[in-house]
Amino acid sequence: MNSTDGGALVLADLVPRTSRRRRVAAVIVVVALLVAAWFSPELVRPRLVDMDDAAWAPEPGAIVETTVGAGAEAWPWLALDGVDDVPGARVVDASIEDETTGTPLDRIRSGDDAVLVVRWQVTDCDALSRRVRPAAHLRGALGTTTTQRLPAMAGPAFDLQALRSFGTCGGE
Repeated sequence: MNSTDGGALVLADLVPRTSRRRRVAAVIVVVALLVAAWFSPELVRPRLVDMDDAAWAPEPGAIVETTVGAGAEAWPWLALDGVDDVPGARVVDASIEDETTGTPLDRIRSGDDAVLVVRWQVTDCDALSRRVRPAAHLRGALGTTTTQRLPAMAGPAFDLQALRSFGTCGGE
C-alpha cells in the first residue's frame, strides 16, 4: 500500500493498474459484441425470403394445396412452428420441404432453398378473401419466434373462380 501521509490511501492506489491481460479481454469483449450485433437480426428475427415462386392447386375434398419457394434469413437456421387459419379455411398441414426432393425438413439453414407447403381445408367459401395473407410462425436457433405475413398466393383464396370451377365452392 502506498501512502503519502502515514497510511492514508491516495486516489492512485484505488485505480487498477492496466495490464496486458485486461486490454486483451476488453478487445475480445468488443469484438464479440460487434459479431453479435452483426448477426442479431438473423438470430433474433428469423424470416423467410425470396418467396417469388408459388403454386396453388385445389384438390378433392375441399382441399387447396399451396406451395411457395422460400429461403431462410436466419442464423444458423429457422423452423416453421405453424401457419394461422384464415377466414373460410383452416390449415390441415404446413411444412417446409427440401426444394429438390420434397422431403420434409425440421429446419432450414440460412442460404438454403426450400418450399413452404400448406394444405388448407376450405370451410366457408363466402368468407374467403384474396386480400387476406396468411401468417407463418417461425422459430430461430435461440428459441425466439416471429410472425411473418406470407404472399397472398400462399392462401387458399388466391383464385376463387378456380375454386368454383373445380367444385370446391360449389359449381357455377
